[in-house]
Amino acid sequence: MKIKRKKEKNKIKRNLNEEVLNKDKKIIGVLSKRSINFGFLRPFSIEDEYSFSKMTDYEKKNISKYIKTNEEIYLNGDNLKNANNGDIVSIKNYKAPEGTNSAEAEVDEIIARNRKIVVGTLKKSQNFSFVIPDDKTFISDIFISKKNEMEAKDEDKVVVEILNFGNKKGNKTEGKVVKILGNKNDPDVLLKSILEDNEIDIEFPGKALAELNKLKEVLTEEEIKSEIENGRVDLRNIKDPNGDILRFYTIDGEDAKDLDDAIAIFKTNGMYKVYISIADVSHYVKENSSLDKEAFKRSNSMYLLDTVIPMLPKKISNGLCSLNMGEDKLTMTTEVLINSKGNFVKSYIYPSINNINKRLSYNLTEEILNNPDKKTEDLKHNILKLDLDYIDKKNIEYLKEICLILKEKRNRNGYINFDLPESRILLDKNKKAIDIYREPELFSNEIIEHLMLTANEVVAKLMMDKDIPSVYRIHENPDIEKVKEVNEALSSLGISINISKKKNEENVTEEYIKSTEYQRVLNELRLKLHIDDENIDEDMKEKAEVIFRMLQYLMLRSMKKARYSKKSEGHFGIGSKNYLHFTAPIRRYSDLFVHRALKKFVKDKGKTFKKTNDIGNYYDLAEIVAEKCSAKERKTLEIERKYTEIKKAEYMEDKIGEIYPGIIIKILKSGMFIELKNTVEGFVKYEDMKDYYMFLDGKALGEKYHLEYKVGDIVDIMVQNVNKEDAKVDFALISETRDINEKIKN
Repeated sequence: MKIKRKKEKNKIKRNLNEEVLNKDKKIIGVLSKRSINFGFLRPFSIEDEYSFSKMTDYEKKNISKYIKTNEEIYLNGDNLKNANNGDIVSIKNYKAPEGTNSAEAEVDEIIARNRKIVVGTLKKSQNFSFVIPDDKTFISDIFISKKNEMEAKDEDKVVVEILNFGNKKGNKTEGKVVKILGNKNDPDVLLKSILEDNEIDIEFPGKALAELNKLKEVLTEEEIKSEIENGRVDLRNIKDPNGDILRFYTIDGEDAKDLDDAIAIFKTNGMYKVYISIADVSHYVKENSSLDKEAFKRSNSMYLLDTVIPMLPKKISNGLCSLNMGEDKLTMTTEVLINSKGNFVKSYIYPSINNINKRLSYNLTEEILNNPDKKTEDLKHNILKLDLDYIDKKNIEYLKEICLILKEKRNRNGYINFDLPESRILLDKNKKAIDIYREPELFSNEIIEHLMLTANEVVAKLMMDKDIPSVYRIHENPDIEKVKEVNEALSSLGISINISKKKNEENVTEEYIKSTEYQRVLNELRLKLHIDDENIDEDMKEKAEVIFRMLQYLMLRSMKKARYSKKSEGHFGIGSKNYLHFTAPIRRYSDLFVHRALKKFVKDKGKTFKKTNDIGNYYDLAEIVAEKCSAKERKTLEIERKYTEIKKAEYMEDKIGEIYPGIIIKILKSGMFIELKNTVEGFVKYEDMKDYYMFLDGKALGEKYHLEYKVGDIVDIMVQNVNKEDAKVDFALISETRDINEKIKN
């Protein structure tokens, strides 16, 4: 099988080579520029439609003359010419040596520019200015003439429109300032810059807002009556087998405003009946409406610390569809009967009407679980002054029980539970970072996680069994070569991820990883490193936790990224055969699509849906939505990660010269990364140290004093330098002097 694939790949490259040599058929693609020195020509994706929308008619017509690449092709150094990231370019001098995967080429011409708007820092001189782009892959600084400066000051962050593009032969890129964001050192300017640089709109377009204004603020009795007559189930006053009103709860963070899920539970005959109700966003956001088109364009909500760029306007996300306590809301409910082994005995999915009885928080739920006998008025996290009686506390205990049952079952099936700490960054009113700390791990988070997984699995199985068009969440088997690299790191502990073999459909043997392997290795690591041993020395425990964390990161990086697909191909990380996203339609477009397709099936068991062309259109649309949501998710995660790292660096700006204990978490050929207790990472360069160090066997070895530094070592550092814009923090290893003195004494 592998040989056959290789031959097919080489055949494609030879055909591509012939097309390149034919001057009438040039190959084009999108430049994915990784640095100023290299990049890849990649195939077109659905995300490039936005670039097409900005092109002139001439550019669009010009593109039709070319053949689009179907593979990634490496472009190096001068071969990039003066192309920028995202540009559509044609290539020449294509090379694909027989039997290799190293296709190379060089840019022939730039067919269409992607970036005509650039964000950067303005530097002013007497007669002109220039802008240093935030995008470090941009071809050059941008010349700004006096007349095109607007009123921008030196060190201002500005948005520049490109008037003409320069090249590497000395011609300058020229532009004009079209927006001034503010001084680069103002805390809130960083966020503005990131949003502008990625062309992310905070405001919604006029057509979408016009539709929004037509939506009523609350459900009327007439609407509720009509919905019930049309088959919607009223869950507001139904009773459990004990005669008690079924109580629905939301469990979120105290500051959450878009509450899209609620849960209810009771226990009967040794089994648990759970109700997972999700906001029925599709009732308000109609297909192909302006609101829908804008939601598709955004694809998901973006969470940038204390700032949310929502997929839908706040009137919908925080109002109409948010499951606020005491308000009648339209929902889609998954009702599941679960036995003591975690098996789903029966399940139902239907449109419903809810009224949430209590709004709980993660902290309050955790406090109730830890202090079941505490009086309501004594609960520290009972911010809303809720009256939590015996039934509420009993229900919360049931939620704990079902979570433990589901967790145990999923662990048996291969659910991977990485134990990686998350940090919390607090900002002041000016958006300046004022504190960083590790987010405490709460069991109450796991309750919601496992119930949402349950709803997602139940819906996915129904969609799969009934052949309903859907957008699935898939996670493919890990890359075998990367797994072997992880095994090298694990070998010193006598642990390894077992690689299994099986015959494929063509009777060819393939290697794969069983879904249970990763969790088995994680459990063995916990034992080997004494992670849960309370009797070991504090320093030893801290070192063990760092090693455990680093090995987890290695394992995580060996896995492929989860993505969306129109085909159900299983989810390796969850250990599930069929999985999708159903539980967050307020903030994920994939979920909104699933709701729409599901409702078409629920209406009359899919009879009308399957008799019309509508179902065929949905199959086609599922592929488009899957690709779009996958691409936007990757971009969103990249932006969220970048902003977080920038804010960590900002927090350290006024800490230069201060000394902290830290722990070595990574060692490279050029230096080592050290993490502080607040999760801030900094880099120590060997060139700034007193001895000459070599990188050998994963350690830093000193030549003169024979000092040795390795992952897990606790050291003292001094904050030496901070570059907020590049999110870089440099440390000086001050404990080296102490270590050298100790060596000399001995």
